Amino acid sequence: MKLNSVDLLQNPFNGEKLTLNQNIGNKILFDKKGNEFNIENEIPNFLRPEDLLGENGKYEKFYNRVGYFAKFFEGLLSNFFDFAQMRKEWLQDIEIKPGDVVLEVSIGSGWNFKNTPKDANLFGLDISKGMLHQCKNNFKKWKIEADLFLGSAEFLPFKDNTFDVVFHIGGINFFNDKERAINEMYRVAKPGTTIIIIDETEKDVKEKYQRIPFVKNLFKDTDVKGKTKPPMDFIPEEALDIELKIIDNESMYQISFVKSKLAE
Repeated sequence: MKLNSVDLLQNPFNGEKLTLNQNIGNKILFDKKGNEFNIENEIPNFLRPEDLLGENGKYEKFYNRVGYFAKFFEGLLSNFFDFAQMRKEWLQDIEIKPGDVVLEVSIGSGWNFKNTPKDANLFGLDISKGMLHQCKNNFKKWKIEADLFLGSAEFLPFKDNTFDVVFHIGGINFFNDKERAINEMYRVAKPGTTIIIIDETEKDVKEKYQRIPFVKNLFKDTDVKGKTKPPMDFIPEEALDIELKIIDNESMYQISFVKSKLAE
């Protein structure tokens, strides 16, 4: 984690400013009230046991397993998905300019950052330590510099009005608290920023994910229709230019909205 990145951070649970302590072998972030967050392998850990209850815990465990065998699973899933074409369509409305401060919530293994401008300031958060492990390895291979964080989308460890670009692709359907996650993305975006949220439709989950070996058991006894409904009702009332699109051959929905400048 870059030292100047600390200036963008806050305790996600009380909003207090964080300071970096770099004692040899024991890097931590702490606030003035004495709360501490460990940094492991240059990744600050903002997860609490209560963040891993319910659906969050179910999928965190799954993606931890997947993360350490990501190449195998990506090879398996490539039999069902054209990832290159899918990502091209997913990212077409996400505009990243040189110098932008960019946040991807639920960054996974990092593929969405592969073709971003080299001088953009990249930040990624994920609930899965396994996926962040693979993401870090990918970024080293691709020579990408980014700050990574272990944490929940419902409690983002960033100050208000920080990011020029905020997006999330895949995962919100099964968050414990979709409304809080959306409000958090809205909070950390700068006024005037477009927030983009993309996830699978009911059609995609039923036709693909419920048929893929090693994955289909995740969706057993799940209310797929209810979970995959685009969470339009949770967009903040003051947001502007709200739009819902169905993309990628009706397999994904895309929500976009702009943070009002009244939020400054």
